[in-house]
Amino acid sequence: MRRKNLDMPNPLLEGRLLRKKYGTQTVLDELSFLITKKQKIALIGRNGAGKSTLLKLITGVEEADGGKVHFYPEARLGVVKQHEVLPSDCTTLGFLEKNSEKYEWEIKKQAAGFGLKEDHLSTPPTNLSGGYRMR
Repeated sequence: MRRKNLDMPNPLLEGRLLRKKYGTQTVLDELSFLITKKQKIALIGRNGAGKSTLLKLITGVEEADGGKVHFYPEARLGVVKQHEVLPSDCTTLGFLEKNSEKYEWEIKKQAAGFGLKEDHLSTPPTNLSGGYRMR
């Protein structure tokens, strides 16, 4: 059994010695980090510094050449794509059911927290305003 470190309040996500290379270019070299509950973080860096690569490793889109990404039990991960192409041939609820693999009642409950009402969920996602699309 792993002993909880009292100095580490509610860890959610940890990267340990992450390495990633593309050809001869090293993008990440033994990067380690810990994200805990209630922390506010930002990922800032110049172009080519490895920000997108790190996010791809965290989301599992790509594999690290070394190291490990570890999610703690309380962690929940969601991804909002910057340029998502939304369909016009289904309802917003149908789109969310398909892409989240959650039950209708769960989606409606979570959608209400973002101010999405029944009429938003019954229309195609392409008909939503930019603000509601982002939500």
